[in-house]
Amino acid sequence: MAPGALDYQSCRTTLQRPPFSFDAFRKYTEGCPGITPIQGYSPDDVMDWDQEIDVYFDDSVHQNPGFRRNLEFWERFVKPGGIICGDDYKPRNTDMLQEIHGLADTYGVEVKTFDEFWVIRKPLSFNRSAYASRGQHFRFLNPMRLFQDQGA
Repeated sequence: MAPGALDYQSCRTTLQRPPFSFDAFRKYTEGCPGITPIQGYSPDDVMDWDQEIDVYFDDSVHQNPGFRRNLEFWERFVKPGGIICGDDYKPRNTDMLQEIHGLADTYGVEVKTFDEFWVIRKPLSFNRSAYASRGQHFRFLNPMRLFQDQGA
């Protein structure tokens, strides 16, 4: 192997995903200020939440009504300019795709993706109260259209 070349085999064994658990999450984020790890069923176990947040990362259920309930609950706490994001952006998760793109359409922004990770930035000027007072809800689209050009 040439000097400075990357040994992919050794990377494969050393860069394994960390164990999936609440304790692992706390361990890997312990040096990060401003993270409030919450263990429980969202949104039922956090109905008394009343603080604005900068980032909401969703890794919950992938079907409605659960995904919609989480997104609608937490979206209102995300500060203008904040981030709403999550994982498992896949064609099989049609409920998620509908809600994600419905929210992005409501905001007038695009969904950014990287592999299976998705991100929406909440606009600085979004007025949730005015939008809700018109009786609006996230608009839906056909999520499978998103993957037709990619051969999925």
